[in-house]
Amino acid sequence: MAASQFDEASPRILGAMLDVLAMTLRVLDLTPSAEEFRMADFAHFGRAVATALGQQPSAFDEAYRLNVRRRNLELLDDAPMVRLLKEFCKNYSAAAPWIGSALSLLDELQTIATISGDANGMKDLPKSGRWLSSRLSEMTSALKVMGIIVEKLQRTHDQRGWKVFAE
Repeated sequence: MAASQFDEASPRILGAMLDVLAMTLRVLDLTPSAEEFRMADFAHFGRAVATALGQQPSAFDEAYRLNVRRRNLELLDDAPMVRLLKEFCKNYSAAAPWIGSALSLLDELQTIATISGDANGMKDLPKSGRWLSSRLSEMTSALKVMGIIVEKLQRTHDQRGWKVFAE
């Protein structure tokens, strides 16, 4: 679209945006909240926009979930620790997963970082098995989207085991 075409269309574009805003404000109080999302007010407003545009509120929910998953994938894909986990998982499948403690997994990841000369990976790794366990817990669902399965096993005595493999 050329600048002159945009200049000609801009009043109609602004009018359409204001029409959608007015319809959204009319249905906002009638639209059920979306409590599953961290930014609940934003999600509630997004659900109302979907309703104003003739869609179900769930259409916004699905689009928002997809956007969050994509963002998580982008963030994780660049993370040095994830790069090491991907390399580690090349040797393990659902049929033959790696099972061990977080400290043992940390040792394995440090070995991969050392052999590959991945200084950023080494720097990104937690300094203890306990911290690795916490990071894995936080990243489990996002890693699953990437095809890396990380499962907590039942605690035995003084440690918790982990199962790790690639799908």
